[in-house]
Amino acid sequence: MDCVWQILRQAPLLFEVSSFVELTLASIDMFCVYQFTEEFLMAILDHLYDCRFGTFLFNSEAQRVNAKCKERTESLWSYLLSSEQSDLYMNYLFHYCDRKETVMQISTDPRRLILWEAYHLR
Repeated sequence: MDCVWQILRQAPLLFEVSSFVELTLASIDMFCVYQFTEEFLMAILDHLYDCRFGTFLFNSEAQRVNAKCKERTESLWSYLLSSEQSDLYMNYLFHYCDRKETVMQISTDPRRLILWEAYHLR
């Protein structure tokens, strides 16, 4: 998750929530444009171990199906993208451009990596 935040920090105009969830759920093209914020990433991490959502329970989708997680728990993605929550994670700096023509220019220089203070130092 820290890696995603490092990329988000370098290219804040290129991240959108809906495509991120589609990517996660349907394994679509990895070079999509996303519109989400640091708070969205922090919400995912905060709910990772709280067992409130079935999204991260068990080690595989087969185990989640056998345990009937879908019937017994809510999906984290449904919660985060609900009308009550979605405005909290909207990246208002997002600039839409044609996905096929968008190439992220991300530096891999270790000197560009910084501590994610908002998450790790709270």
